[in-house]
Amino acid sequence: MKKSKKISIVILSIVMVMGMTFGISGCGSTNESSDETFDLTMTVHSASTTAYAKALDEWAAEMSEKSDGRLNIDISYGGTIAAAENTVDVTVDGGADLCWSTVPLNNSKFKYINVFSCFGEDITNSMSATKALVDLVKNNKDIAGEYEKLGLKLVGIHALTPNALCSVDKKFQSTEDFNGVSVMAISSANIAVLEGLGAAPQGIVTTDLYENFSKNVSDASLVDASLYESTSSYEQVNYWCTYNFSTCVSFIAMNQGVYDSLPSDLREIIDSSFDDLSYSCAEYVNSNFQKFVGKIRESGIEMYDISDDLLVDVEDLINTEVYGPWEKMCKEDGVDAAAITDSIEKSLKAGNKEYGEEYTWYK
Repeated sequence: MKKSKKISIVILSIVMVMGMTFGISGCGSTNESSDETFDLTMTVHSASTTAYAKALDEWAAEMSEKSDGRLNIDISYGGTIAAAENTVDVTVDGGADLCWSTVPLNNSKFKYINVFSCFGEDITNSMSATKALVDLVKNNKDIAGEYEKLGLKLVGIHALTPNALCSVDKKFQSTEDFNGVSVMAISSANIAVLEGLGAAPQGIVTTDLYENFSKNVSDASLVDASLYESTSSYEQVNYWCTYNFSTCVSFIAMNQGVYDSLPSDLREIIDSSFDDLSYSCAEYVNSNFQKFVGKIRESGIEMYDISDDLLVDVEDLINTEVYGPWEKMCKEDGVDAAAITDSIEKSLKAGNKEYGEEYTWYK
């Protein structure tokens, strides 16, 4: 009887220990998928009327729906939280949980993805360009690492529209036409090409575009074409060159610490939305710009193609002033430049087959 009693006591102790162990494990599991609600803020410097804003709004609503109301993203448009040039820094520092921004606005922060600007003429729509970007960030650790080093979790990436050269009183048909002309620009790649053509690039913030035209501060600009619509500055120009000098890279990113603090099921919801968010932004942008091109044609603004002679000079400058220094930098950093450019070329080729004439900006 005594021996049997001892065995019973031992069994009871084991059961109690196992119960405590499973109880602790259960708590950890609950934390991974809790009922806690997370209210996040997202800063976007542009207006809520932009084409990609529709995609962002739909994505935020989807995150709330899929999480049963546990993940709520409040998007603040118009730079109410941070100005265009500060959105990334504010997000990294915790002033916002997420941001929508562009690579040209953060030239100093991105060394490797800037090569995308060299493929301008090869890009005829936002969809194939976005495919190239999505494939690149998924498969290239150097590109993805640029965001990670900043303390950002990349949530989506997409292309905007062509960078278009627009002017008030002249068509640019030769290199000589650029001599001494003040041209507003944002992208470092565009600025390098403009300097090589003999122009006087003028750095600007997007909100100054219309005013600089209306007050004759500048006669021309080379910026993302969607800005002409969102700032209404197209009303000030008479000539529009259809050559794509470069294509702007846009991205949605989250503060890495905020992302890491979310339960695993919410992180999974965000991760699984990467492709849909990226392509949704691209499709809204592309469709809206096609309509805008039609509006431009009807407005009396003269659209013209780049001349053969100027095309040769521009392409030469892209190779010598943009691609050459980029390739040299990659070599010095031990980064495989060919792997990046090969990925872009391969994806663009596939994208051009998938997204044909229906999506072309300038039909």
